[in-house]
Amino acid sequence: MQKERGMSAGFMASNGKKFVNDLKEQRNLTDNAHKKLAQLIENNKNLPKFTYHNYKKGLESLSKIIQIRNEVDTKKQDAAKQVIGFYTATIAFLLDSVLESTKTIQDSLLAKAMIAYTNFLYQRNKPA
Repeated sequence: MQKERGMSAGFMASNGKKFVNDLKEQRNLTDNAHKKLAQLIENNKNLPKFTYHNYKKGLESLSKIIQIRNEVDTKKQDAAKQVIGFYTATIAFLLDSVLESTKTIQDSLLAKAMIAYTNFLYQRNKPA
C-alpha cells in the first residue's frame, strides 16, 4: 500500500501521464497482499480478541480502496489530499495493529525483531 500510495500521488500529479503501468501492477500486488492478510486473519481466529478485532477493522478500512482508486483514476486534483490521507491512515492503523500484537509474543528475540521491523515500516509510512 505504501508503494501504491506514492504511485497514486505521482499519477494524479502528472494528470495520468506517469506511473500508468506501474500503478496497475502495484494494485495487483496490493490486492494479493490484502487477500493473504484476510486469509491469515480468518485462519487465526484464536488471536487475542483485541488483536483480531483490530485486524478486522483494518480490513474494513481496506474495503474502501476501490472507491479511492476510482478517485485516482479520474485524476481529480481536489481529491489528492483525501486519497493520500486514506492510504496513510489505513497503513498507520495496520502498523499500529501489528505493533500491538507484539505484546502477545512470548519469544523476546522475536518480539524485538517485530518491533524493529514495525518501526522501520512506520518511517516508510511518512508521506514525503
